[in-house]
Amino acid sequence: MLAAFHYIGGRVGYVRRIFRAVVELDDLRELAGVVVYTHPYSELSARNHALPILRQLRRRLGRKRFVKLIDENFSRVARIIVHPKFRGIGVAVKLLKETMPLLDTPYVEALAVMAKYNPFFEHAGMKRVEYRSRIQNEVKKLLVKLQEYGIQPNRIHSKRYLRRILSQLNRRELKSISEGLRRIKMLREKKDLGFEAIVEFLSKLRAKPEYFIWRDPRKPSIINGDLAKT
Repeated sequence: MLAAFHYIGGRVGYVRRIFRAVVELDDLRELAGVVVYTHPYSELSARNHALPILRQLRRRLGRKRFVKLIDENFSRVARIIVHPKFRGIGVAVKLLKETMPLLDTPYVEALAVMAKYNPFFEHAGMKRVEYRSRIQNEVKKLLVKLQEYGIQPNRIHSKRYLRRILSQLNRRELKSISEGLRRIKMLREKKDLGFEAIVEFLSKLRAKPEYFIWRDPRKPSIINGDLAKT
């Protein structure tokens, strides 16, 4: 119902828990917001930076046991959606504060692109952790290349715009963009991407997401390393 109001859309992965915020007005109950928690990504460089002890555990346990450890200790905030009618009154903060302790995992994490414009994760008690991203360096290089070819980075999320501009490029320029996208997407196929594949991938390019993490002190965990400083 609220999916149309989220800036990403699409599937969220393997859902762990879903909580709703309901507002009562004049004896009427209205859905104000939803938070969706999913199972975590098994490998995440931002998480390793936040908790350096994870690298040691990865080497000690091996991949299979390590993935199990991560799944048992982390939940991910995959979506938090607030109806426009109820934005600006702290619904997102309240949702996170009240539901994170209800999860079975000692850690809750989130990756968010738009968080810098609305810092509700930090207001809910999560800690923002800076990290380096090799993929993001490749994204920056590609954005520079796109500008050289006359493509405006702030308009690449429009497929109509991309088709119009890309159709004016020569084969060498399209090949160069294809190679940049293959490095970002870590595609193993050696052949160049087709025109529509380039349009699809470019339209989904995003800035480096910010990483947030929260620790529930009431829940025991083998992962007890200090969080990295921001």
